[in-house]
Amino acid sequence: MSDMAATTTFPRSQRWLADGIRVGVYLYKSHRRDRCHACGKPGAIHWVSADGKGDKEGFSAMASFCGEHRPAKGTLPDLDYVRHYWREDDDVAEREHLLPVAGDCGICGAPAISSFERICPGCDDPRRWRSQTSHIVPFAGPERTETRSVHDQHTTNQWARCREHRDQLDVDEAW
Repeated sequence: MSDMAATTTFPRSQRWLADGIRVGVYLYKSHRRDRCHACGKPGAIHWVSADGKGDKEGFSAMASFCGEHRPAKGTLPDLDYVRHYWREDDDVAEREHLLPVAGDCGICGAPAISSFERICPGCDDPRRWRSQTSHIVPFAGPERTETRSVHDQHTTNQWARCREHRDQLDVDEAW
């Protein structure tokens, strides 16, 4: 038997379900420079990924933890669990949070559970455009470099809503 067969190349992992959220904890010894989500110290070798149970549109979150602050099995780590939506007809990005977020509902003042941003689909402001250079290595033909201008996506306004008023959008409201 060779030494290669005895060496594990994949990270050790552990998965569990807590409050409808599937939590996976992966051990990466190579991530020693990553900072812990809880204490901020380097050495966060445990990468935590969480998503909604069997739902591609489910809540998701991820962070790194050191050995001391690694979440206990069966618990829901203290993270911001977010479900992302895109309302293309309005150029509005929505983030629905599992837990209340900073800010209050713009209608009733209750703690907000969803945050919204109107994203600029492309404007003529020269400060919002940047040059992007790509080096292209095709399978056939010569290598080439292409430079083009791209619009930097930016937010034009933000607002928040509680669970009750989530679908009442006023896209002119500033947060």
